[in-house]
Amino acid sequence: MSTEESSSSMREYAGLIRRRWHLPALIVPAVVLVGFVAAFVLPVKYRATGALMQEGAAVSPDLVRGTDSGDDKEATLASAERIELLRRRVMRPSSLAELVKQVDPYPTRSDLSVEEKAALISENTSLEPVNPVTFERAKGSTAFAVHYLNPDPKVAAEVNKALLDLYVTYNSRVRSEQAAEATRFLREQAAQLEESMVGIERKLAQFKSKYGDALPTSEGRNLMGADRSRRDLEDIQRRLLAAEEKESLLRVQISELSPSLASAVGNWRTELTKLKG
Repeated sequence: MSTEESSSSMREYAGLIRRRWHLPALIVPAVVLVGFVAAFVLPVKYRATGALMQEGAAVSPDLVRGTDSGDDKEATLASAERIELLRRRVMRPSSLAELVKQVDPYPTRSDLSVEEKAALISENTSLEPVNPVTFERAKGSTAFAVHYLNPDPKVAAEVNKALLDLYVTYNSRVRSEQAAEATRFLREQAAQLEESMVGIERKLAQFKSKYGDALPTSEGRNLMGADRSRRDLEDIQRRLLAAEEKESLLRVQISELSPSLASAVGNWRTELTKLKG
C-alpha cells in the first residue's frame, strides 16, 4: 500500500513539473541575471580587519563556569555590552575628526565635510568578539575584531590601522588613570593605617604604664620579685627570732644582777635597745 502511494506521489510531482516547466525556466535565469547586474553595478568595498585583546578585570570563565544556559547568555550579553561601550568611548566624533585630518578615508568625496566623513567611518566600522587564537567569531570572548569597509583597499587598511591605534591609545590612557587612582587610594589607606597604628601604640604604652605589672609578659618578673621578697621575709623572721631569743637571755641575766651593778645594767639596757632597733 505504501509503495503504491509513493509511486502515485512521484507521478503527481512529475506531472506538475511538466505542466509548470515555464515558471522555473523564467525565474532561474532572472535571478542569475539580477545577481550579475548587482555584482557589476554595486560599488565594491574592501574590508580591513584588526584584532585586539581586552585586558580588563573580567572574570575568567575557567574560574566561574555557569551550570546552565543563563550564565552563558549573561556572559555573552556582558561581552557585547562591554564592546559596545568601548566603541562609543573610543569612536567619538572628535576623535574620528582628528583621524580624518590625518588619513582622509574618502579623498574623492570633496563634497563631504570632516564631520560627515567621520560619521561615514563610524557607519562603516563594526566590532565583534573573536577568538584570540583563531580570530573566529566567539561569543563572550575578551578579544574583539575591528572591521572597516572602504572602496579603496589601501585606504581601508590605513584607516583600520588608525582605528586600532585609537583603541590602543584609549586603553593605555585608561590603564594609566586606573594605576594613578589605585596608587592614590593605596597611599590614603597606608596613611590611615599608619595613623591608626600610632594611636594603638600610644594607647598600648599608656596601658602598660598603668597596668604593666598585671600583664602576662610581666609574669616571670613578678614571680622572681615574689620569690626574692619571700626570701627576704624569711631572713627577717629568722633575725627577729634570734633577736627575741637574745632579748629573753638578756632579761634573765639582768634579773640575776645585784643592785650594785646598776651602771652595768644601764649598759645592758642600752645594748638591748640597740639590739631591738
